[in-house]
Amino acid sequence: MRPLLALLVFTTILGGLQVYMMVRPHAAPLAEIPGLKATGQISLEITLTFPAGADPFAVDADDSPSLLVVFEGNELLRITESIEPGETIRIDDVPNVTVGINEFYVRASPQNLDESARAIRVRVLRDNHPLAEESIWSQPGTLVEGTVVVSIESLPETPAEATGDAV
Repeated sequence: MRPLLALLVFTTILGGLQVYMMVRPHAAPLAEIPGLKATGQISLEITLTFPAGADPFAVDADDSPSLLVVFEGNELLRITESIEPGETIRIDDVPNVTVGINEFYVRASPQNLDESARAIRVRVLRDNHPLAEESIWSQPGTLVEGTVVVSIESLPETPAEATGDAV
């Protein structure tokens, strides 16, 4: 009797597994391939809530940036002149943006280091449509700096792109 019961349990487990494999939903293809260049024009808009200028504690104050934007270890923007609060600075067509996670480092130096909090508003756009928006805040009396992390997805193909037909 025990061998028959063991055979019945074994058959039930394997049969249930076979049924599950036949009716389970199939895995969807990956939507993102790391390293794939993002489509569209990626832009950054940066707005400061404070007047920015050269870092007063820098060794070479003439070359000290009032605003610095770095992406993948490369400087996208370096401004050494004064920047007025509320002025929007735009970087168009950011190179080497990939599908997946992208990080932008932004640093601004306040003209005066009084005891008030400051912020930088960073918007990431694809073809002038917002992908992400983040504010970087500082502690009173310090530089305003931080990293903006953006996840960029691939755009779905249109029927004309999939078939190769011109529209």
